[in-house]
Amino acid sequence: MRKLSVYSKAIICLLAVFAISLVCYIFAAHKNAEEELSLAMEYGSVPLFSFDANSTLSVEIETPEDGLYRLFYENSDWTIEDVNFSPNEAGIESIVTIMSALYSTRTISFDASSENLAIYGLDEPTRITCRVSGGADYTLYIGDTTPTGENYYAMREGEDYIYLISAEEGVYLDASRDLLKDPYIINYGTIYSDVTYLKLDRDDETVFELEYGDTWQNYPLQNRLSTSTADRWTAISPIDWPIHYSNISTIVDNMIRVQVAEFVEEDCQNLEKYGLDDPKFRLSIGTDDGEMVDIVFGNQNIDGTYIYAMYEDTKQVVLFSMSDMYFLECTPEEIYNPYIYTLHMLTDNNNQTDIAEIELTLDGQTHYITNNSYDDINEYTFDGIELYSDVIGTALFEELFSALSSFTFSTVDVSGENVQKGDEVYFGYNYVLANGEEVSVELYEIPGEELRYYIFLNDEYVNLTTRESVIDSATGVRVTCNALLKHISENY
Repeated sequence: MRKLSVYSKAIICLLAVFAISLVCYIFAAHKNAEEELSLAMEYGSVPLFSFDANSTLSVEIETPEDGLYRLFYENSDWTIEDVNFSPNEAGIESIVTIMSALYSTRTISFDASSENLAIYGLDEPTRITCRVSGGADYTLYIGDTTPTGENYYAMREGEDYIYLISAEEGVYLDASRDLLKDPYIINYGTIYSDVTYLKLDRDDETVFELEYGDTWQNYPLQNRLSTSTADRWTAISPIDWPIHYSNISTIVDNMIRVQVAEFVEEDCQNLEKYGLDDPKFRLSIGTDDGEMVDIVFGNQNIDGTYIYAMYEDTKQVVLFSMSDMYFLECTPEEIYNPYIYTLHMLTDNNNQTDIAEIELTLDGQTHYITNNSYDDINEYTFDGIELYSDVIGTALFEELFSALSSFTFSTVDVSGENVQKGDEVYFGYNYVLANGEEVSVELYEIPGEELRYYIFLNDEYVNLTTRESVIDSATGVRVTCNALLKHISENY
């Protein structure tokens, strides 16, 4: 047998060393991969659940404090079994959405059986189970927050691992009874057009009571003063007068967005504790599906930023922010249309005048006005003087007419009864409309009150008063009338 050369022996030795090194490298690499995988599981994000949130049929939430809640999704709404409150549908949707795509932020134990679960709050956890169409269940147990408050401890059913999940998600999954309650002042999802009734009482007196719909036909004065026959807000009390639509729309729009700041106490029996035995405010909100929410309001907190309130049907005491409930302090003057009788020089639809004649009584004198305007031609007379070609006179007349048309009240006289006309009209005007209808507005001094006047519309006291300052303002009737009189005396 031929002996190997020294060179061949060297090559064989090198190959043997290489092979041994390769085996060691592969073994080490495999071990490192296992360690890296373990580290990734321990410190990395692990998917906990993945399912279609829209396929969720029911949710069970069981807490150590409150027991078991069963939630069902039916007819596009969430309901909660055997509770006396409306569900927080947005909050429930958040729970389902979070559960359907939940990731851990870290795995801190692979053997929960060897751990003291009480350290993590997992000895008495909150349980959440989502059941989806097809029958699959997804269950998570929620423990305490971590010392830093950045995460919650959690476990999946059937596993021995303890995970961390972010506090942003955990705060929803650690569902308390209060979180399941609808936080909105009226049911979640209510929109402006759903609200059909509003009533606010303050100190046992009605500030306003309003209805939305075709009930305006039941209130002759409002019907007479309105030109639209569409559905509208109508004032039932305290007086029969057209409302200020912009103000009411703003109140309703803001009201339906108000949320409870804190749920304080259920089924409250000691009403005096919160000033609810003799409430300052009472608010009723009705919707087109027949629901009526009645809320009473009592004391404010020490710094006046929140107010205690109670839903009368459930005796649930809550706190509302006073900044959200600003409308509790509104006055009847803010609710009603401030203008006594508004007409236009030219109508919008056929370009014909609304007004044929005006008889104006002011400062003991009566002035007669005619208006024969049509198309773009303005034909006015004042006390028989034609202002057709008088540019300045026409402009001054239009300022006077604007003052008459925008004449406003100052105060709603809620208690006014059996008010009679005085001996002499202080200020007034009669319209003869283009259609022949006559409208009269008259002011009479209020006995014993200087510079304040009762307002009569068509010989009827309308529970409104006004002040001298309204007549005497820079754009008021007296100033604009005197300016026109001065122009006529100097030029005619």
